Amino acid sequence: MIRFSVVIPTYNRARLIGRAIDCVLRQSFPCQELIVVDDGSSDETVNVVRAAGAGVRLIQADHGGPSKARNRGVREAVSEWIAFLDSDDLWHPDYLERMAHAIEVTNGAAAYYFSDVEYRNGTASWLHWTNCGFQVQEPVTLIPRATALVTGERHPMLLPFTVFRRETYLADGGLMESLWSGEDTHLFIRIGLVEPLCAVAGAGGVVTTDETDPGNRLTIAFNTSTSRRWTGMVEMYKDLLSRGGILTRETRALFRYRLAHSYWRVARLSLAEKRFGQVCMPLLRSLTTDPTVVPRVFVDAFRRAFPRSA
Repeated sequence: MIRFSVVIPTYNRARLIGRAIDCVLRQSFPCQELIVVDDGSSDETVNVVRAAGAGVRLIQADHGGPSKARNRGVREAVSEWIAFLDSDDLWHPDYLERMAHAIEVTNGAAAYYFSDVEYRNGTASWLHWTNCGFQVQEPVTLIPRATALVTGERHPMLLPFTVFRRETYLADGGLMESLWSGEDTHLFIRIGLVEPLCAVAGAGGVVTTDETDPGNRLTIAFNTSTSRRWTGMVEMYKDLLSRGGILTRETRALFRYRLAHSYWRVARLSLAEKRFGQVCMPLLRSLTTDPTVVPRVFVDAFRRAFPRSA
């Protein structure tokens, strides 16, 4: 039998966590357990979770970030398969049923299974796979070699709409707990470089913008114009490059370029923020990691400033 443990990390989401819990409990394919990991909330989140009843297991932790909270939930889970959900997002009622079907028809051959996702912002909506240019021909598509997919510019996978084999997740170390942004990208790449993946067509649920506090939305707090976003990217690509034998020459070159580009962004943002003492070292590391990055950045900027006339 296919069994899921659902893990929801949450922080100061008293207004939204009850809705997330409800959408899990209403799944047409029931999960074996639902674990909510409260990441040190200071609002009424804990009371809302407790009010949901005995069918919800609450784990309270000090505030350590989303990666640490998710890893804690996975370690304490009992099922073979882990399904993550964010506390401000929603699954469609048949999400777990469709993922269970995909696992069944592929005999559990993939390390993780991912679905498409709908984004909603007010009255506007769009599909994640369409934005990524990702398509599959079959409702359930096993991808035995996923290197090209996971090293692309945009991933079709999102953590709240992906189920992982628990054993594989833990054996690979889970999410890097020092990362508060890009931790999902890091995990998708690490596992996808060596394991088969599976795409499950159709939207599994909805990413919402219902969290109105920008400080509690990591995609805003760690956006691409922030230094901490790029210092995280430096940490991520340094770790990926340390993985030696699993990297092809082409993949290693790509990761070196992205590492150098991340160093460059750190230097540039430090300069813009007038932190002059923190400019030289990342700039030097960018040049020594991949000396082509800085010239390419200036060439691209020149082309944008002076596009060819039609």
